[in-house]
Amino acid sequence: MKKFIKRVIILVVVIFLIDYLFSLLLDFGRPEDYKAFIDSKLSYQKYKKETQILFIGDSHTADAFVPSEIKKLTGKNTFNYGVYHMSPVEGYFILQDLLKRSKSLEYVVLGTNPTMFNRNVTEGKYTPMFIKNYLVFLELLTVTECKNLSVITRSGKKLDLFLPMIKIFFTGHESKTVRNIKNIDRGYLENVKNYTDINDLHCKNKIYKNSKKVIPLQVEYFNKSIRLLKQNNIMVVIANPPINHMYIEDIKNTNVYKNYNFIIDSIAKNNNIEIYNQNQINKNINLINEDFLNGEHLCYTGALKNSTEFAKYFNNLFL
Repeated sequence: MKKFIKRVIILVVVIFLIDYLFSLLLDFGRPEDYKAFIDSKLSYQKYKKETQILFIGDSHTADAFVPSEIKKLTGKNTFNYGVYHMSPVEGYFILQDLLKRSKSLEYVVLGTNPTMFNRNVTEGKYTPMFIKNYLVFLELLTVTECKNLSVITRSGKKLDLFLPMIKIFFTGHESKTVRNIKNIDRGYLENVKNYTDINDLHCKNKIYKNSKKVIPLQVEYFNKSIRLLKQNNIMVVIANPPINHMYIEDIKNTNVYKNYNFIIDSIAKNNNIEIYNQNQINKNINLINEDFLNGEHLCYTGALKNSTEFAKYFNNLFL
C-alpha cells in the first residue's frame, strides 16, 4: 500500500512538473499585446484593496475606459477588468471571484456588446486564466458543460499559444500584434494603434448577418450579475462602449442589434439602472475615425475622450 501511495505521489508531481514546464514553453509564443493583456488583469491582486470603481465586460469595455482619467475626474480608484471575448455567463463568475477578493468596491460598470446575448455558452478563451477561487472555477465549468477539461491545467488554459510558440522557435519571429501597447493602466492597455483601412470601420462580424438567436442563459446570467452586485450593496451602471458610426449604420437594422437594445433597455428598466451611451455612438464627445482601432473598438485617443465623458456622467449620477 505504501509503495502504491508513493507511486501516485510521484506520478502527480511528474504531471505537475510537465504541465508547469510546458506552460513556460507556451509563454515564449506570447505576442507583446497578448502578454500585456494577461498581465494587466492579473495585476488586480495589487489593486484589489483600493479599487472603488470596477469596469467589467469584453474587449469593447477593455478598450474604452481609461482608469487614470476616470480617477482624475471622479476621485475614485478605478480598474478596467475587460476580458477579450467574454460573455455574460463568464462575466458572472469573474464577478463572483473578484468580489471575494475586493475590499473597497463601491461601483461596478457592466460593459456591453450588441452580440453578447448571442454568444455560445462556453468557459471562455481567457476567463479560466483569471478566476482564482477553485469553487467558482468549478461552477463555471459545470454551468458551461465544459468539454475541454485541459483548462484545469496551467498549460491547458493557453494552448492557443502552441502555434505561435512553434513559429518563434523555428523562425525567430513573433506573431503579429493586434494592438500597439505603450502602457498598462490598472487593467487598461494604452493602445496607440488605430485603423489602417477605412473598410476596417465597417461591420465584418458574421453574427449580425446570420441573425443568431438570443441565448437565454446569457440574458439570465447578466441579470444574475446585477442581483449579485445589489446583494453586496454595490451600485451598478450599464455602459455601452462607443461604436463607429459606419459600423452602427451597417448593423442598425439587424435582428441581433434590435434584440440587444430591447433586452438591455428592459433589464435596465426592471432593475432601475442607468445606461451610459444608450445609442452606442456617443455624439457628445466628437469621436473621429482616427479614435478607433476598428469599427467596434476604440484606441487610446478615443478611450480618453470616452472616459472623460463617462466621468462627467458618473459625477452627475452619483456625486
